Amino acid sequence: MIALQTDAMTSNETIFRSDQGISLRRLLLPVAGVVAVAVLVVVALVMVTVRGIDRHEIEETRHLAQAAMRQITDDLARGARDYTWWDESVRRVVITLDRA
Repeated sequence: MIALQTDAMTSNETIFRSDQGISLRRLLLPVAGVVAVAVLVVVALVMVTVRGIDRHEIEETRHLAQAAMRQITDDLARGARDYTWWDESVRRVVITLDRA
């Protein structure tokens, strides 16, 4: 009778272990699915954030380049105006003396 109980316990333990294996698989599959979805959501959020930062940096760079071009254009215009006055002075004094 003791042997029968041992055999019964062994088969109960085997059934219990296989039930744990099935329940473990049933638990792992949904958890793995949730983890995969979470990873995909994080990757998507990172990509959206990076694109937004890229757009902002492009606009900032464009703004800085336009400001630099405006500064260069203003400097050139100021220099051209100064040279125009000097050319007029040289023409009136050196080339043909204007006594007026």
